[in-house]
Amino acid sequence: MKLQFLEGPFSSSAEVSEALGHHQWRIMRRFVIEQGSKLRPIHDVLEAQLNAAYTSTIGLDLQDADYLVALMLELGKTGDLCWVGKTLDLSKAYKQLPILPGHSGHRDLAVTFFRDRHGRSRYYIPNALMFGSTAAVYAFNRVSRSLWFLLNVYLKVPAAVYVDDYPLFSPVSSAHETDMLVSDFLDLLGWRHDRTGPKGKPFAPAFDVLGLTLDLAGLRNDRSAILRNKEGGVEKIASKIVKVKDSGVMSLSDAQEIHGLLNFATGYFAGRSLKYACFRIFSLVDKGDRHLPQLQSWCDEALLLLDSVQLRTIPVSISTSTVLVFTDGSWESNVAGLGAVLLNESTGNRLVVQDRVQDGLLDLWRDLVGDQLICQIELFAMDLVRWEW
Repeated sequence: MKLQFLEGPFSSSAEVSEALGHHQWRIMRRFVIEQGSKLRPIHDVLEAQLNAAYTSTIGLDLQDADYLVALMLELGKTGDLCWVGKTLDLSKAYKQLPILPGHSGHRDLAVTFFRDRHGRSRYYIPNALMFGSTAAVYAFNRVSRSLWFLLNVYLKVPAAVYVDDYPLFSPVSSAHETDMLVSDFLDLLGWRHDRTGPKGKPFAPAFDVLGLTLDLAGLRNDRSAILRNKEGGVEKIASKIVKVKDSGVMSLSDAQEIHGLLNFATGYFAGRSLKYACFRIFSLVDKGDRHLPQLQSWCDEALLLLDSVQLRTIPVSISTSTVLVFTDGSWESNVAGLGAVLLNESTGNRLVVQDRVQDGLLDLWRDLVGDQLICQIELFAMDLVRWEW
């Protein structure tokens, strides 16, 4: 509020109407969520139905961990250069973009409301993008992608962008100059960013981004990119699951928090192994002692998967040719059929196979699930392909 992200406070709706010049404005609640030691204010744009009034004909194409790895591998092909990196973070990124003021503006669509510690009404008129608005997400990402374009094309700095985080790369010999160049450039454009502290670290052989640690030392020594878990990331998830296991009950808020962490891990450092744990978690909410064995089993499975997560080493020379595999199964007249097709782009080989499931295995599945076996048959086809190929 001191930085004028919000204008106010106003103590009544009449004061807000007078400030805006009309009374046809929209109100939305403001609340706070805890993110570790950080408090993040959220505007309930969904409840106010402002998000329902917005649509987009394009989807966000964020440069995630896959993009970063591809960029690292390209840097590894540059010969004997010793690469270092860092993550540049824009300070209060959304708040650096204003909402259009005046009679044709949109400030009246997002008047913020909450009650202070004494129960008094407080109204604020926004001057910057609101955290919680779908339109704000698209608006900001257009601008952040533009900054990324300028860094790459005009400053010649290899970089990526994920919302307001900018992973930057530089040869170690010019890292200090690159750091100063990027900061001076952002200063000229008026963008506040962290120069020091936890989010303003200098270039280094290994750095954190998107929940993982990128190790660039291997690009020169072993000709490979190394990815490992961000320190404390897996332990944080495991501690929350252990707490649920010990209590024997998982509340909805527990499930939502753990699901968010697992879902993030699934997309980055843990591959797809945690996907099923994400799928099952909400079926175990608030079941109490009656479903204790299922909850205990889920906790044990998730902890085992987390414990098995290891660093990844990806060689610069890795083949990028695609192998396409299609599998299917059939269940008609008590006959279980299996089929698979393999297309190998690197060699041009093509292979088609078919088979039947043995009666003994079908009998085993019937005892477990009944006569509807198509799911087991199709999963069995996938299992055999992974085993054989």
